[in-house]
Amino acid sequence: MIVWGLVCLAVFSTSGCVFLRLLELKNQLVEFDQNFTVDRSDGLTITCLNPVMLEQDMWLLGLPPTTRESTGDGVVWTLIFEKLYPEIPQEPPDFDLSVSLGFVEGKLTGFHLGEEYFTLIPKDAILMTIKSLGQLKIDTAGRRAVLDIEESDAPEWNFRAPKKPDIVATLGAPYLEEGDDDGGTILEYHYRLVPPPSASAPDQPEDTGKKYLIRIVFSRTDHILNVSGTLPLVGSINISYE
Repeated sequence: MIVWGLVCLAVFSTSGCVFLRLLELKNQLVEFDQNFTVDRSDGLTITCLNPVMLEQDMWLLGLPPTTRESTGDGVVWTLIFEKLYPEIPQEPPDFDLSVSLGFVEGKLTGFHLGEEYFTLIPKDAILMTIKSLGQLKIDTAGRRAVLDIEESDAPEWNFRAPKKPDIVATLGAPYLEEGDDDGGTILEYHYRLVPPPSASAPDQPEDTGKKYLIRIVFSRTDHILNVSGTLPLVGSINISYE
């Protein structure tokens, strides 16, 4: 059983026009099944039936594409979240994470997450989070979007919680590993959104791209207890497996 305790505090420094479109998107999420379709095969793909967000909005929200590829009817962005290490990595660069975004006529028509994301969090939990964004309180004047889900209101799932070897096999070596006071283990994974070449600073690569953190707490028997951290656009998350 897992319980989703707190989802998202997101603050944006951008124009009011973006927030008007976020407000429209929020209203669509209230009636999710009428506005979106979901494909659970090969990861998770969500398609927007009535797209409202624009390519430029993603830039303004701090999510520029690492790569941008033209297709027959639009473009596909790939956002690569490069795994960071405290020193020279001793493993191949196979543990970066990525998200694909599709656009037609400049509007966001959907996005895709690979299966690697769902070792930690079940697909139902991700879908719940996306649907819950329909409860966002959007303040266009203050340029803030806030969602707070109380633990008593959070749904529960029967989901086989991964153990420490499962996590390491999927995400690779952690940025940081340390013990806790109860004899358990804490792993931290750090990621950086790789910016497009035109926006990068080759002489200071460590300072380019937004950074994200996943913190995982395990019991002394390597059972997962908690996942917390920050996610693109959504903000902070805290999931309890106890």
